[in-house]
Amino acid sequence: MKNGEKQYVEGAEMISELEDMIRKAEAGEIDCVAFRVYNADGTFKDVAAGGTEEQREALLAKIREQH
Repeated sequence: MKNGEKQYVEGAEMISELEDMIRKAEAGEIDCVAFRVYNADGTFKDVAAGGTEEQREALLAKIREQH
């Protein structure tokens, strides 16, 4: 996948992608992540982890401007 390319997955593939992200984070291959979790009840939560406070704030701002 190219840098910045969007990837769409569902079902078991979604679980596999999340597990892969966890493995990469544990191996130190991921510095910072941010994502939006949509719950079945219609609510959502924005999450940022790793990196610096400035990186997390910037990533959360980017997610929020895209939605």
